[in-house]
Amino acid sequence: MSNISYRDFLTQTLNLSPREKVVIAHGALEKIIIYAESLDASKEDIIDLILNLTKLFVSSDVKLVKDEYDFFRAVTDFEVDSNRFYELTNGGADPDFIDHSLEFFSHLPKDVLEAVLTYGMMVMACDDNIDYQESDLIKRIIALF
Repeated sequence: MSNISYRDFLTQTLNLSPREKVVIAHGALEKIIIYAESLDASKEDIIDLILNLTKLFVSSDVKLVKDEYDFFRAVTDFEVDSNRFYELTNGGADPDFIDHSLEFFSHLPKDVLEAVLTYGMMVMACDDNIDYQESDLIKRIIALF
């Protein structure tokens, strides 16, 4: 990102096709899963990690849209109905949850942190909009590098 402005970075992300966003998010999530497996995380812990990441990025704008539910299912192949997805992702904008997440991210290797940022960007951009709250979260994660 050092060669382009932050605004151009966001614009390029938003201009990706829906399919490109899914493929990029899936690849980023695979890197995160491989890292968690390297730490001998259980399958349940990995699922919790994926759900917490999704919760953070879906709820950062304090609204859930159908695009985010569809995107999550396309990226993860998780079978979850929309009501359950809402329950699982509700509360991701809570300041304590955000602070706890950022603290966790600060201990990740840079390549895994990059995968977290990439996954988050794709989740937040799946509705073709990144608002102020989402942009603020992106900047806070970038500051961890």
